[in-house]
Amino acid sequence: MADLDTAVNESRRAQELDPLSTDSTSYLATVLYWARKNGPALDQVQKVLDFDSNYFPAYITKAWILESQGKPAVDVCQKAKAIADNPWTLAALGRASALAGKKDDAQKIVEALQRQASQQFVSGYDIAVIHAALGQNDDAFAWLDKAFNQRAEWLGYLKIDPQLDSLRNDPRFRDLVRRLFPDR
Repeated sequence: MADLDTAVNESRRAQELDPLSTDSTSYLATVLYWARKNGPALDQVQKVLDFDSNYFPAYITKAWILESQGKPAVDVCQKAKAIADNPWTLAALGRASALAGKKDDAQKIVEALQRQASQQFVSGYDIAVIHAALGQNDDAFAWLDKAFNQRAEWLGYLKIDPQLDSLRNDPRFRDLVRRLFPDR
């Protein structure tokens, strides 16, 4: 719904109700990141990592926060991938590599994800965010269209995900939002 104030408040309440839940604390960090509240988001993600240093989703959220601050996050994504080697962690590493100027590494990761897609589910959304970070907007939109056809879950966050900020002014982005949320 893109009502980030309500989302932050509800996520804070969930975290208060179950303060030892890595899921609720990590999700609060993610919601704060989406709300562009990076300082509090980083504080929350650090709480998760202090509690459970093997909770790989927190490393991904930490990478997103660092990247939005213009800081490199390749090493953070490598930690996530070392814990859980899956398409999502590989895609995060690809995006981090692109943003760190390691374009060849990012492109190799895109190719690896495309190969994996022939054997297992790989979200088009994950590949799209790497292309967006590389400035390859046509490819990013092609993969977002694939994500739309896959009914990829991350598309529900399209309106608020900072990873796609570089695409927001493109008419194709507005068209995708209209297709996803026809009643809003």
